[in-house]
Amino acid sequence: MTKMIKTTINSFNVKWNEEDQCFIATTEDSDLIGCGDSAVEAVQHLQNHLKDENETPRKKAGRPPKFKQKIGPEVAQETIEKLAFLKESFPSFESQGDIIDEAVNSLYQSISRVHNKIYSK
Repeated sequence: MTKMIKTTINSFNVKWNEEDQCFIATTEDSDLIGCGDSAVEAVQHLQNHLKDENETPRKKAGRPPKFKQKIGPEVAQETIEKLAFLKESFPSFESQGDIIDEAVNSLYQSISRVHNKIYSK
């Protein structure tokens, strides 16, 4: 039978984790956890993580939105298939959105060069 140790220190929940053989500290206000050989050590570990989080917040996963309004271009099925092929063929692109960004940036640079040649005379 597994012995379950569960306690609360201030606003931290601490319990023994049999699998990892350590105490795990959590709080309802964060998804961060702390671990240690004692309940107090686990809470201190979590407090250090929370302090670091307050000083330098984590970035959220994914690309940040560039515009408040979402862009929903209508594209041909063939274009969608080409995007999927490029994504599979070039793992350096993390998403199909990265491929679209690269394509639009390349097109923009090309058009800008032509525009500048025409209008710089």
